[in-house]
Amino acid sequence: MADEARTRLIRRREQLLKEIDELWRLVEQSDHTVAELHEGRINQAESALDRIDAALAQSNLTQALEAETAAREAAKAEQENATFWFRRFMLSLQIGNGAGFLATAAVVGQVDAEAISLAAVLAWAPATYFGLGTATAGLLPLIMAGHAWAKDRPKARYAANLGALMMTTFAIGFFACGITSVVVELRQLGQPAVAHAIERAPIAPNPTPAPTASEPSTGPRT
Repeated sequence: MADEARTRLIRRREQLLKEIDELWRLVEQSDHTVAELHEGRINQAESALDRIDAALAQSNLTQALEAETAAREAAKAEQENATFWFRRFMLSLQIGNGAGFLATAAVVGQVDAEAISLAAVLAWAPATYFGLGTATAGLLPLIMAGHAWAKDRPKARYAANLGALMMTTFAIGFFACGITSVVVELRQLGQPAVAHAIERAPIAPNPTPAPTASEPSTGPRT
């Protein structure tokens, strides 16, 4: 509806300009009395033209404000969407590293006593990577809180952005290293030497000494 009204104003403005040009041509060709009548009509047309120009200027201002508001809302929605998915990714890193650390620790706690030393050696690298990944991913919410706090501090916001990028990179790297180390350890478990070392050693039965028959006394009989 606003576009139709604007189009009508533009067409009316073009008509008024043509009328004013025609009236000025008639003024030049008419005598004094008729010229005064034409000049009066010219003044009316110019007043109408001024009102149309003011309306068009207001329309342009309104359109500019609406476009600016729409662009600001679109940028805000895009920022909120990016923040939402970053938080989901951040949560995924925390859960992944934490689950890997707990799973590795649980495996060590479930092995037999004979193989616990070897299991601890094999689980050391994955547990370390997953533990560091959990720690770095856990720092991300704190950094994001600092980013929101430093709203009017450009240098602090830059430092927070840099810190979030570094912690995210570290968390991803530790998670990848943890997965890789788990795969490597599983391959090592398939080697014959390692498989033989972690087999449960058979427990030798504890023989019960057979009761010995009492020997007859060799002392002198009374």
